[in-house]
Amino acid sequence: PVRFAIIDDMWADCPGLNDLPADVDFNTMVITMHSTRMRNFEGDPKRFPNGMKATIAAMKEEGIDKVGVWFPTTGYWRGFAEEGESEQIRDLLMYSSQGRLIVKPEVDKAFPFFDRLCAKVRSWGGDFVKIDNQAFHKANYANIKPMGESARAIQVAIDSAVGSNFGGALINCMGMTSECMFNRRSSAVCRCSDDFTPEDREWFAKNILECAYNGTLQGQYYVNDWDMWWTDDDQATKNSLCRAISGGPIYVSDKQDRTNAHILTPLVLSDGRILRPNNSAMPTADCLVTDPTSSGRPFKIFNRVGDNSVMAVFNIDSENRKVSGTVSHTDVDLSGRCAYYEYFTGKAGILEDGERIDLELTDNDDMRMYTFIPLTGEVAAVGRLDKFIGVAAISSRNVEGFSLLEGGKVGIISEKKLEFFVDGMFVPAIRDGLLYTVDTKDSLTVRYSEV
Repeated sequence: PVRFAIIDDMWADCPGLNDLPADVDFNTMVITMHSTRMRNFEGDPKRFPNGMKATIAAMKEEGIDKVGVWFPTTGYWRGFAEEGESEQIRDLLMYSSQGRLIVKPEVDKAFPFFDRLCAKVRSWGGDFVKIDNQAFHKANYANIKPMGESARAIQVAIDSAVGSNFGGALINCMGMTSECMFNRRSSAVCRCSDDFTPEDREWFAKNILECAYNGTLQGQYYVNDWDMWWTDDDQATKNSLCRAISGGPIYVSDKQDRTNAHILTPLVLSDGRILRPNNSAMPTADCLVTDPTSSGRPFKIFNRVGDNSVMAVFNIDSENRKVSGTVSHTDVDLSGRCAYYEYFTGKAGILEDGERIDLELTDNDDMRMYTFIPLTGEVAAVGRLDKFIGVAAISSRNVEGFSLLEGGKVGIISEKKLEFFVDGMFVPAIRDGLLYTVDTKDSLTVRYSEV
């Protein structure tokens, strides 16, 4: 089930914007968008003839719990038009260095401005906002106010307005610059990449590099948002794996009737709950100062799930050549004996401290997903085998077994010969080397004992 949705760019009443033909080329569309002003902070009357409130109500009737609305800090990309909304808030606006009619960079002007826009979204039934174009200070307030001062005023105003209207439910967007990052008062989620481009292999390499490396700084302060993606383009599985390990929100922008559900199912439980790691993903230490597009080595990014670590491994060689290297639990901040499971090949085993796994990825579509579980005893619970972050489906564990958030096929790694009980009843297990597979079906507890 889809639990939240964002009404994204081109929804608002901006003269000329929605007159573009359906088959307009991408560059013309972008140029038009970035040269257009907002007339009214209301739905475009042609696209939303019943208004935004009716639209959001209809979305919620279809089962979407939370609906958000996107808008830029400037109202729209070129600011506000002279007529319409701006006439009611003229005392809050000014002309920028580039001649755009935008909000004044002062808290006593910026707060009522953002509060007004957020209150409108809330009155429509909206539950959160995504505020774009936050790093706009140098271009718009040059020679008007020092960038640090304008950023502090705008970021405090945004967080305060979203806090009072939505309890802080906000996705910050295009705001990675230091003046934005270090002036936010409370918001926790921020985009960490350029815009998504569908059906584009070069874009995928660019996106994964941006998001992963930005995790080393921004990810220490914020939940990194890797942006939207499509489930039916030729990068879909890789994008799915990226979002799984990212630790951030997961949202797609599929064209109507083009969603591939099987691309989404490894990310979530059947009720839509995301199996999410604890932190923002970032590169392993051995990838920090090499260029994975030309090094001939795999690109490894990792995250934590409680005491466990997860690692996604990609081939992003710029010429689509084979890459080779090694992986180990020591790459992901673990030591001692450690069990591992690889999602795509189903391989499992136990690594001694310092032991490594040889790895070869044949082309840009080859990838791996490892789960590393510290082996403190003689049994390691992998969790759901059909999920990228299957170890996150384990709600609790002890020396005798574990409990699940949702039943399904689970994996257990051990050198011992074991038998298994699900909800107290003996169940047969399939053993492949050190990996046991048990189908719990709808049951939530698994116990094991040595035979």
